[in-house]
Amino acid sequence: MSRTIMVFADSKFNPEPTIHLNSSRIKLKDTETSGIIKGKTLPNANVKLISKGKTIFQKEANKNGNFEIKGLPADSIFQLISYKNKKHSSKYKISIGEIPDSAITKFEFSNDSALYEVKSDKNNRAKVSGKTNPKSVIKIKNEDGKTLDTLKADKNGKWSITVDGPGTKKDSPNTIEYEFSSKSGKLKENNDNYLTVNKFKEKKKEPEKPVEDKKETSTPMESAPAPTPSAPAVPAEYYTALNNANDYLNYTAMSKKELYEQLTSQYGENFPADAAQYAIDHVKTDWNLQALKSAKSYQKNVHMSNNEIYEQLISEYGEQFEPAEANYAIQHLND
Repeated sequence: MSRTIMVFADSKFNPEPTIHLNSSRIKLKDTETSGIIKGKTLPNANVKLISKGKTIFQKEANKNGNFEIKGLPADSIFQLISYKNKKHSSKYKISIGEIPDSAITKFEFSNDSALYEVKSDKNNRAKVSGKTNPKSVIKIKNEDGKTLDTLKADKNGKWSITVDGPGTKKDSPNTIEYEFSSKSGKLKENNDNYLTVNKFKEKKKEPEKPVEDKKETSTPMESAPAPTPSAPAVPAEYYTALNNANDYLNYTAMSKKELYEQLTSQYGENFPADAAQYAIDHVKTDWNLQALKSAKSYQKNVHMSNNEIYEQLISEYGEQFEPAEANYAIQHLND
C-alpha cells in the first residue's frame, strides 16, 4: 500500500515533463530569415535543442513553463527535449522551412534571369544592367571569388556597369565569368548570379538568299464545338490552401493530420476547415512515402532506433502518421 502511495505522490509532485508547441513545423514568412520556437513545458524545466545527436542550445522555462528559442537557421531539423528532476519528455521533431523569396534581396540582369550572356565589343568591354531592390549594394567578383567592384542601385533599383571581356588576342580565352551579388538592408544577400562575357568576333556577312513567293492556301472553316456545361466554381481560398499544402510537402515530410493542423492553426495558415480539407483531399502525394521521408530524416539526423522512430511517427505529439504508414516507413527504411 505504501509503495502505491509513493508512486502516486511521485507522479503528482514530480511528473514526467511534456512539451506543447504552437507548431512543430515553422514556416518562415515575409522577411524572416530564421525561425522561432514557442512552447510550454513544466515550470522551470530545462529545455534542450538537439541537432545530429548533440545539444546545441539549452534554456530554462519560466515559472509558468513558457519558453522561446530564437534564431534557428532556415531549412533545418532539430529535436526538442524537456528535463526536470531526472525525468525527461519524449523527443519532439522541429523543422524550420526555407527562407521565403520575400526575405531575399531581389536581383536580375536585364534579361530577367540570374544567368546572362553578352558579347564584348572590339575594345574588349561589355555593358550590363539590371534591377534589384532600391539602393542595394551590388558586388562583382571574378572566377576566383575576389571582389573587383562595388556599386549601388538607384532609388528605383536600377543599376549598370561596364566590365572587361576575356581579351582580343588570338590566345585569349573565349569567355570570362563574373558573379554578381546584391544586399538590401536586413534582407538576405542574393548571390550566385552569373554573367558570361564572350570574346569579340567580327561578323561575317552572308550572301542574301532570294525570297521565295509563298502562295496562301485557304482551309475550310471548322465548326466550333458545342459548349460544354461548366463545373461549379471552386472557391479561390480552396486553391490557395491547396497551394500552401503543396509548399509544405515540397520542403518537409508531413502526415495528413499534421498538414491539416498546420493549415487550420491560428499559428499556421489559419484556413477554415473546409478549405483545409479540400487541400488534403486534392494534394497529390503518397502518404506512405511521406512517412518514409520523415523516418529517414530521424535516422540520419537524430540517430534513433527503429522502434523509437515508429513511436515518433505515430505519436500525437510527433508526426501523427497512421500505423500502416509508419509500418511501411520502417519496412523500407534501409532501401
